[in-house]
Amino acid sequence: MPTRQFSIGHKFLLLCLLFLVLLQLLLMGDVRLFLRPLVLSMEKQFADSQQHRVTLVLQRDLHDLRRISQDWSSWDSLYEYVGAPNPAFASENLIPETMEGLELDLFLLYDKEGRQISSLTSRNAAGQPRLLTQLIPPDLQQLPLFRALFASLAGEKLDSFEGIVPTPAGLMAISLQPVLHSDKQGPVNGALLMGRLLTPDYLERLAQIAGVLFSLSQVSDRQDFSRYRIEDHRVTHVSEPWQEPGMPTLLLTVQVSSELGLLVGETLEYAWFFTAVALGGLTLVFIYLIHRLVLKPLRQLEQYVGLVWRNDLQVIPAPPQRNDEIGRLSNSFVGLLDELTIKQQILARYSYEDSLTGIANRRRFEESFTQSFLRAKQAGSSLALLMIDVDYFKPFNDHYGHPEGDKVLQQVAMAIARSVNKVSDLVARYGGEEFVVLLENSDLAVARQVAERICHNVAQLNIPHASSRCANRVTISCGYTAGIPQGKDNGRRWHMVADESLYQAKGAGRNCARGKPLPPLPPPGEIDDSLPKA
Repeated sequence: MPTRQFSIGHKFLLLCLLFLVLLQLLLMGDVRLFLRPLVLSMEKQFADSQQHRVTLVLQRDLHDLRRISQDWSSWDSLYEYVGAPNPAFASENLIPETMEGLELDLFLLYDKEGRQISSLTSRNAAGQPRLLTQLIPPDLQQLPLFRALFASLAGEKLDSFEGIVPTPAGLMAISLQPVLHSDKQGPVNGALLMGRLLTPDYLERLAQIAGVLFSLSQVSDRQDFSRYRIEDHRVTHVSEPWQEPGMPTLLLTVQVSSELGLLVGETLEYAWFFTAVALGGLTLVFIYLIHRLVLKPLRQLEQYVGLVWRNDLQVIPAPPQRNDEIGRLSNSFVGLLDELTIKQQILARYSYEDSLTGIANRRRFEESFTQSFLRAKQAGSSLALLMIDVDYFKPFNDHYGHPEGDKVLQQVAMAIARSVNKVSDLVARYGGEEFVVLLENSDLAVARQVAERICHNVAQLNIPHASSRCANRVTISCGYTAGIPQGKDNGRRWHMVADESLYQAKGAGRNCARGKPLPPLPPPGEIDDSLPKA
């Protein structure tokens, strides 16, 4: 019986089939042993970084609470109040507005004997004060600092305590500080506790800051924590015990959704199917399709990424739309780019805004002044500049305290903003208690009217100022100037003349406005040629 012979074509076909099977096995083994663990490892690393990011946000919030409580606990006026309670001090400082301004829910003050002498609570959704019993941590007296404060250890150096504790109303971030002199020296005269409830709304705001969804709950110390939960080869969340010495264990759960593993799986399935078709003998077609369907779109995506990198997230043409894995990857990248652009715009807006008063900051003013100066120079129009200073602001802070001083700056800023008319006018905080106003298309007469209106509106706030030497309320001094840019003129003269006018207003007794026009231009050889740049 003759032996059956296989043709070269059959052998090549068998070799191709064998190669395909081996390739499939190798790919499957590579995916199971290397690629899939690698992808999961990357996703877990990403989840760890998100968990660390949330932890930093929580720690920063505790640090902010500690800073506020340390400022209050080392205030000489509070030190004297604890030793000898003064109703006038309490009515002026220990008020609901203080709680709202500091975003606090609990304020407790103890004397050196451990007796509670003052307490404040925040208001609930109905506008009523919260019950004190619902906010005091049940284990408060077990805290090391609290025990040390009232255990005849006044001569020893006491550290502060910060942490997150459970209360009947929910988890609360607290800071407990010994009441000391302003130089942070003893003897200890009592204790100050500030608390901030970690309500769902407050945690949601922290989540927006961190850019990560998370939750915080109390658990038992002996509970087992699953570091990761993996569903369909995807990490859906990472849990981390959050422990502090002497405090209950909190479970910080960070929700992370990642589709990297799913995308890799779909891409591999497509590659296996395409390999089976290519082994039909169409090697050239296979190469062509690989170039057309994979390499070219990836190259376009790479070029797009390069354009984004070089143009610093500016608006550029998006890559061609495709209905496949690479297209979805491109769409995901474009969506991520849009989110980054929006966040960059938000950050840019914050960089131009004064965080205390909400008006423009000095950086925004300097850029706007340069642009307005060049526009006025091209159009031959007049440009006015006002410089404003709150009278005797440092004595105000020394007398009433820095929180009240911050409120004065906010109210003065709003009064100045209400005093301008045109949309193109700019009000900015120049630094400390100094403000500036930029008026386009305005001459000296208009600048005088605006300056006098600002002085009047600030005085009408009727904010008491017992330390002022020019009035019994908060007032301002204002210097102004106006002129038309000419020749090789630059913006420095506006600042110099407005500043000189401000000093004239102060020399005239303050609580007034003074101004003068710009002096003539000096000879060409004496003027500074450093023109503002747009």
